[in-house]
Amino acid sequence: MRQIFFLFIFVLIELTEIYAQDVSIEFSIEWKNKIDFPFSELQGRDVKPAYLHITYRNLSSEPLFFMRVSSGHAGFPLLPYVAMDNYGRMLTPYELFTKYRNYSKDNYIVEISQTAVTFTHGWSLEYDTTNVYEPHEMPYANQNLAYIYNYITKQYYPDVPYPHKYRADGMIQDSHNPQDITKDSIKGNSHDEFIYMEPGEVYIDTYNLIGFQLIGGNFTFELITKKSEDYIYLETPLEEVKKTRRMRTMKLPDYVGKYKLFTGEFLTNKLTVYFPGIRLKE
Repeated sequence: MRQIFFLFIFVLIELTEIYAQDVSIEFSIEWKNKIDFPFSELQGRDVKPAYLHITYRNLSSEPLFFMRVSSGHAGFPLLPYVAMDNYGRMLTPYELFTKYRNYSKDNYIVEISQTAVTFTHGWSLEYDTTNVYEPHEMPYANQNLAYIYNYITKQYYPDVPYPHKYRADGMIQDSHNPQDITKDSIKGNSHDEFIYMEPGEVYIDTYNLIGFQLIGGNFTFELITKKSEDYIYLETPLEEVKKTRRMRTMKLPDYVGKYKLFTGEFLTNKLTVYFPGIRLKE
């Protein structure tokens, strides 16, 4: 198989309006000189993998804690997906890496959102022209990305625990059980859900963007939910949600040890990166 790709990079960082300066969350890109992770489909090819850094900074004069804005699996992002194609069958690795459409002419917003709902803060794609408050379909590029990352983690990182929690019926749990969130569990950070920072401390999460490089496109990484809340949502019976049109909530503790709960707006930025796409051919 040979690889045909064109290298053209454009990075644009746009600062958003500043609301508070206690915590900043910054997006940046790092390029490596060669493939530095298990991925035989690209081994031996001149690919410079890109990584997204999400950098947290405590700009205040006191220790703070808050919910992280993104989580992943083995260093790769999580994206929503349906595990089969339109014909109800699993995609093969060949289809994953050779038959997806090249999206290099499309523009997307990569929504990264701190949410009070779920333990797994995944990413999702929207067209940059989409009104997310109106009914719309998720771009198929989102599905392709999810397929690719799901394949990579299952193929090369089978022993890394998947971060999703599951209910007794086997479905993914998309909100918290009350017993999961206690001061002790928060203090122990048993869910890897919270970030604890001393004054002036910096913490960096890193995510592999090889999936984005494969499909191609113009991607703007953006923190959609820019406010750190003081509560989380709890598992709520469906009938109760239908009746009350709301989910149960639980307030987070104001302090965990010396760490104060940060609530308010994050200082953040947008970052736009263009990938021309990488095509593998026999």
